[in-house]
Amino acid sequence: MEFAEIQKKINDLEGALHQAVNLDLAVAVVSKVLRLPVHSGFHLFALGRTVGWIAHAVEQHQSGEFIRPRARYTGMLPAG
Repeated sequence: MEFAEIQKKINDLEGALHQAVNLDLAVAVVSKVLRLPVHSGFHLFALGRTVGWIAHAVEQHQSGEFIRPRARYTGMLPAG
């Protein structure tokens, strides 16, 4: 399938949904093209999200500052 055909299908889908497509479409397409098992899309999404969370945690730990200063944590702080 040519890029122009793929773009047209995406545009048609966005028109039908009245909103822009997101990462879920890309994960579904990759899963379908690679003929992955049924629930692989969810696992790929979760893996990507987890890697992002770990990257944020490492960045926050290295900088010693909150990376989202607008958030206010109200729970107990860890000891030490």
